Amino acid sequence: MDAYELHDARLIQEGTKTSAANALSLQTDPVPAGKVWTILSAAYTPFVAETKTCQWSVIGKSGWQYAIQIPQSFAAIAALTRTFPLITEGLELKLYPGEVLRIDRDSATAGSQMTMYWRVIETDLPLYEYIEPQERKRIDQIRSSVIKQVGGGGGRAGSRPALRSAPVGPRGRGV
Repeated sequence: MDAYELHDARLIQEGTKTSAANALSLQTDPVPAGKVWTILSAAYTPFVAETKTCQWSVIGKSGWQYAIQIPQSFAAIAALTRTFPLITEGLELKLYPGEVLRIDRDSATAGSQMTMYWRVIETDLPLYEYIEPQERKRIDQIRSSVIKQVGGGGGRAGSRPALRSAPVGPRGRGV
């Protein structure tokens, strides 16, 4: 289940955060209680041209850091706004209440600040999923009929008709 539906696109938010000079990591604020962030895109760029090894991760509510990307060497060129992306090819990432998105780099060029940009859809975390009882019955009936069709008809669900053996004797050998 997606955390959002198409009409929730009106809830797209953009954020940015900049670190102090010489920082080695930068993170978003925590996802608010009762909310889900679907991250559509995020990127990191330093204020000066530099080549660094960077890694994106999620910090859970427990404080544990979960890597979501293998550390990669990246040549950033601030003047060309060449950024280190988190998400490519239209993928998405979901963050749940209390989690934060974080970028780390292995070292800092003297005086270099880090800037992180992100685009998210913030939606309410549903308490549960409600399915109308009549709808549930219809879904179960459809599943049952599909199992019977795939399984070969009546009898037990998933049973297949017995295979007929070839006739024995001269005719069975094509003579």
